[in-house]
Amino acid sequence: MGMWGWARFYLYLFTPAKIYTRQPSTTWPVTRRIALGALAAALAAMLQSAGVLLPGFGQVVGAFSSIPLIVITLLTPGTGTLTVLTATGLVSLFHPLGGLVLALTYGPLGLAMGLMIHYRLPRLAVIPLCAIVLAAGIGTLAFGLGLPAFTILKTTGVGVSLLLVVGMTLLYSWLWLDLVEAICARLPFFSTRPPR
Repeated sequence: MGMWGWARFYLYLFTPAKIYTRQPSTTWPVTRRIALGALAAALAAMLQSAGVLLPGFGQVVGAFSSIPLIVITLLTPGTGTLTVLTATGLVSLFHPLGGLVLALTYGPLGLAMGLMIHYRLPRLAVIPLCAIVLAAGIGTLAFGLGLPAFTILKTTGVGVSLLLVVGMTLLYSWLWLDLVEAICARLPFFSTRPPR
């Protein structure tokens, strides 16, 4: 990587994501915020439940359940919290374990990333902090509750498990930040240019 490559990477890390809301959500009617929160909760619940309905491939689809939560938290941070609770309740009706996974991993990740992007934190802060939130949720599920889906972490030892979880959550947070930026650029509520 040449000098200009490093400079571009430095600028990438120390600038916030280029996601701006077109209109402040505080001017929106309450019914619009509730409707968007309900749509995001339903979409997050469907994506999280895909792991039960489609074994194998559904586990990959379930990882995308944090994206609607990030987007709604970006738009209206207060509604984001209620959306996570609603999505967790919806998933728990059909699959209690999926509701627990959503409540401890993807829900807090969606809230944390949405709030950090909303308040314009640089990527260098967003990626590790979101990785910590996700790693804490995975650690709680694997070591605190002993879920069978995470038995590989218990058998490999604490050092290797910690390294594996931290590495994967950093990669996951970095990919999701760029994915959310690409998705929001195509939604009508957001802009890639700062408001005038």
